[in-house]
Amino acid sequence: RPHIVYVACNALVGIKNLLAQLVKVLVFFKKLLIYICQNSHLLNRKGNVLFNQGDIEQARRIFLTTGYSDGLTRVADVYVDQNRELDALKLYILAHNKRKSEVLLEKIASLISKPVKSVDNALCRIKKKLLSELQ
Repeated sequence: RPHIVYVACNALVGIKNLLAQLVKVLVFFKKLLIYICQNSHLLNRKGNVLFNQGDIEQARRIFLTTGYSDGLTRVADVYVDQNRELDALKLYILAHNKRKSEVLLEKIASLISKPVKSVDNALCRIKKKLLSELQ
């Protein structure tokens, strides 16, 4: 029995230490979020500078962090020009840019519907052929 109590006490000490580390991590993230909220305008300026210098990916990371809709939309526009429609769609949605996201959704839907129609037509031809052979 004393061994069980010893093991249980060690387990509780381990859990206590783990919880203390978790609290430290949570405090860090809280401070980070406060910093981002208080300095998002500075981060957005930095993102704009990076964007204008052509460092689109670093600018995107900053705009994602701050949730800067205009910046996300401008990065998405670049992605559209680079034929990266799915990446652009993600950013338009995050930027709450309904007008531009709907245009891309329609384009993607039409791209998907063409092969589906083609497969459907091929299946109809095969079905007709099989039915004619059975008669």
